[in-house]
Amino acid sequence: MKITKGKNVIKVSWTARVVIVFFAVLCGWRIWNVNHTKLIEKYKARITVYEEGTDIYLSDAIYYWDIAELDGYGMRVTNTKVMRTESFLAQYSTTMEELKAISLDGESSFEKYGLVYLVTVEFWNKNWMKASEWPILLDNFLLTGLDYFVLPATKSIHLISDFNPELDGASGFSIKSDRVFEVVLPYLIDTESEAGISLEHLLDSETKLLITLYPEESYLMLPTPTIEE
Repeated sequence: MKITKGKNVIKVSWTARVVIVFFAVLCGWRIWNVNHTKLIEKYKARITVYEEGTDIYLSDAIYYWDIAELDGYGMRVTNTKVMRTESFLAQYSTTMEELKAISLDGESSFEKYGLVYLVTVEFWNKNWMKASEWPILLDNFLLTGLDYFVLPATKSIHLISDFNPELDGASGFSIKSDRVFEVVLPYLIDTESEAGISLEHLLDSETKLLITLYPEESYLMLPTPTIEE
């Protein structure tokens, strides 16, 4: 490092200036990194994966689509099933074109969805006598695997007549009695596009439901589905 002194002036060479700037930036980055790492760790959600068959008790938490106060609600998965989409639609006397016609999600075609993954869930509310403004929103429960996640098809499959008939196409509900309320969560599985999922991959993907995002990122393992052609 070359430093020359003049009258009341200290001149620093360009090399020295570069070194000084480098260490200043390095020091600043180090301070920022330490502080932000601590901040991230402080607010990072803890990840919990619940075993298959576990009763999940919902809480006041951040869900996929909203922040909801659901203390008192519980849920359990009682069945899972995978069907060919054409076979599923035939059960409800519906075609791909008719599904497209009733859909609200803007899909131009449903031909790429070769499978429907059906998850039967029971919900209850132990605090049903206390009025709550927060409904259960089915859109919050995502189907996840090793390398994918799928939103429930509440804007298409859910609108088919006689599918979850008590909901009449709605994707939200409140339980204000001591009954157990059963619904089927439908997931359209893309099998045909470049990012499509084969049936074999679906069965080998440790499939789970995403329940909450924060303060706990929680998942519920799903049982191996039965396959119906």
